[in-house]
Amino acid sequence: MCEAFGEYDLDEVCKSQIEFFWNDFCDWYLELCKPALRSDDAAEKARARQTLESVLATFLKLLHPVMPFETEEIYSQLCEGDSIMYASYPKADPNLIDEEAESKMELVISSVRAIRNARAELGIAPGAPLELKALAKNDEGWVLKDNIIALESLGKIKSLELIAKAPDDPNCIALPVSSGLDLYLPLAGLIDFEKERARVAQDLAALEKDFEKVNSKLSNEAFLQKAAADIVAKVHANHASLVERKEKLLARQKALG
Repeated sequence: MCEAFGEYDLDEVCKSQIEFFWNDFCDWYLELCKPALRSDDAAEKARARQTLESVLATFLKLLHPVMPFETEEIYSQLCEGDSIMYASYPKADPNLIDEEAESKMELVISSVRAIRNARAELGIAPGAPLELKALAKNDEGWVLKDNIIALESLGKIKSLELIAKAPDDPNCIALPVSSGLDLYLPLAGLIDFEKERARVAQDLAALEKDFEKVNSKLSNEAFLQKAAADIVAKVHANHASLVERKEKLLARQKALG
């Protein structure tokens, strides 16, 4: 972001600030720290509040050149009357970068996303508690165990079991998270199997029609030779996307029995 400021690229400055504030701070950290803020442990609650206030104050300083009046008003209330105009502009400290912690948190975030996607795709109630199983190659499973409170809060899971091999349960669906971690979700009691099988069959039928359209173009030599390269590339990309969607639907169909 500092480089963008130096080049007067305010569009890039604003994009990076929005990405951090909404995607990292609001979407994740605010949600992750809620259990601490609700805790009966006064010290834990104080640490969470201090971090929230510190990050917000720093962000306001970063945003001040772009939104001077709004940041001045909020900062003066947050910092008990101090003016943001006299505050030093933040400088990055390389010593505070913890790549291992970032990697672990990305694994937690990816797991929560996989759980939420499964709920949305399968029509599972947002608040229904899930009993997950984790199959990990290395220590990814223990990373989730260490962050079980975050998974309970953001993923609404009831339990997490570390397993050594994929479950034999035919009604257990796999939720790929990373190259080293797969989550498995038993669906019994969570969905209407008959209704979901009908929906998947309908989606597959619609997908086949899309395949016909794309394949007709890819098998048309005149189209491949005369169409612009970027158009042909888009058709190939569309085909690859359809293949991926079909694989997911077939895997879901298999899990539904």
